[in-house]
Amino acid sequence: MDDKEITVSGFETVATKKSFNNFLIFLIGQFISLLGSSIASFTIIFWITVETNSALFLGLAGFLGFGSTMAVIPFAGVLVDRWSRKKLIILVDGLEAISTVGIIFLFLSGNINIWWILLLLTLRGFFQGFHDPAIQAIIPILVPQDKLKTVNSFHYISSGFTNLVGPLIGAGMIGLFGVENVGNILWIDAITFIIALLPIIFISIP
Repeated sequence: MDDKEITVSGFETVATKKSFNNFLIFLIGQFISLLGSSIASFTIIFWITVETNSALFLGLAGFLGFGSTMAVIPFAGVLVDRWSRKKLIILVDGLEAISTVGIIFLFLSGNINIWWILLLLTLRGFFQGFHDPAIQAIIPILVPQDKLKTVNSFHYISSGFTNLVGPLIGAGMIGLFGVENVGNILWIDAITFIIALLPIIFISIP
């Protein structure tokens, strides 16, 4: 495969076979992390539904989690163009994982305040809003031109897959371990973040 020089948002890079292989490793890690986040989101929403038995809190959870993601996306694209994509992904994924760990500690402490849960859900959604724009900015830098359509298609399909399968896995785990163990189930999100972090550290991303 010939090297292809590409200029994207001021970054001049060379998309090579090595960079493409690195991207595939990165994409697999991100897929695993997104699956963990999908499981966590469903698990938290399910707990809110069961424990509060309130349509208001359920609606708030969905609105704050999804709405914060949608609100930040228009600004995320600008920041992604100005900052290091690698550092940005590590930062926002790390902060999202910390938000999840904060929810875990609330469950483990037994002192669960629904408003704290909603706040941390909002933060998780906020950080998720940076995720997809950062990946979209990385794709044309690391992927050769002739593979862009295939990679973009795989990216969207895998995102849809995690949104579909994550709740199924979350429901299965709640059925297996019980809603009282939601805090322990959420460790999946933190673990999948670590799995996704390792390839990011060792590969070169502008």
